[in-house]
Amino acid sequence: MHRFFSSSVISMLLDGIVSLVRNGGKIQLITSQHLSNADIEAIKIGYLKRNEVIENSFLISFKEEIEKLDDSNLEILSELIANGIMDVKIAVTKGLGMYHDKFGIIEDTVGNRIAFFGSSNCTEYGYTQNYEKVRIARSWIDNESMTVDDEVREFESLWNGTNPFVDVYDFIEAI
Repeated sequence: MHRFFSSSVISMLLDGIVSLVRNGGKIQLITSQHLSNADIEAIKIGYLKRNEVIENSFLISFKEEIEKLDDSNLEILSELIANGIMDVKIAVTKGLGMYHDKFGIIEDTVGNRIAFFGSSNCTEYGYTQNYEKVRIARSWIDNESMTVDDEVREFESLWNGTNPFVDVYDFIEAI
């Protein structure tokens, strides 16, 4: 089975994730339902831990948590979710085929955005073995800003469940 997101990629992105967390950033991930059983379990545990944190009105900083970890990608994924840094939704097409889009948006503290899109699967194998191409568009460049706006609208339609071609479910609802 093909996977388009895997926690195996987390160790490759860890420096960026730590910087994002230190700066108060958030990750919103929409992926297809094709996840490994281990990733499903890690995400589920993260949401269960988050609910415990909310119920106890207690939140340990990500930095303290990550220092306790043994660098396991699954544990980091679970902790990102438990600490409210990452949310995961599952997308399923309304017709034949599968949700296979790969794009994202990064926004800084002053509202500049970079949209990235292309064929790269967000897996360790996709990053290290495949020939993939990812393109970017920057909101502060006149001839690229419309592309960024289009990608933002697309993401928001998916995240908010208003896309006419795809049903998107909160992770816990999906499992």
